[in-house]
Amino acid sequence: QSAVLLMAMSYKKPVIVSDIPGMKEIIDHGRNGTIFKSGDSNALSNAIKSNISNPEKAEKMAAEAYTDVIDKYSWKEAGRMTLSIYTELAKK
Repeated sequence: QSAVLLMAMSYKKPVIVSDIPGMKEIIDHGRNGTIFKSGDSNALSNAIKSNISNPEKAEKMAAEAYTDVIDKYSWKEAGRMTLSIYTELAKK
């Protein structure tokens, strides 16, 4: 994924993604976003309607998504993970 999803999540807005690789690895349906079946316009429509008709749930998912961006996908976390990998490789 091109980091567009992570950028969208960082704006604290609910995200709706199709079930393609790269998206479904980041979004946990119903917790930090909504996943719909790729190519299914009815599923997309239903996902949009669900977020509009349940603003409290959509807001909670957006907050969870933002927390995930900070905790799991920040540059600081990427640096920590990279350092960890290099440290392990240096031991071998």
